[in-house]
Amino acid sequence: HGIMAFLAFGIMVPLAISTSMLRDVDTTATALPQFCMQLLAQMKKRWLYIHVGLNTLTYIFTLIVFSIAVSIINAENYSHWYSHHAKMGLSMFLLVSLQVFGGY
Repeated sequence: HGIMAFLAFGIMVPLAISTSMLRDVDTTATALPQFCMQLLAQMKKRWLYIHVGLNTLTYIFTLIVFSIAVSIINAENYSHWYSHHAKMGLSMFLLVSLQVFGGY
């Protein structure tokens, strides 16, 4: 649960945000090696696909994390949304859902 949440929100979300900045990269600058400039030029053309893919992976990971949490709560017969952690998880799940479906 925690590892997958870290992967989603600690790795994939920052990468998804960063890829949206690729559309503004100046690929005519000569400060980087040629292969880096070629890679940036290719990524600049595909930034939206990379961005959407990372956001989709984030949502899939969030669904899995949320499902794991709910199944553990059900298995241990706890009441749902009793703690701040559970309420925060529900809020994050709802916000990520809004973000993803708002983007499509």
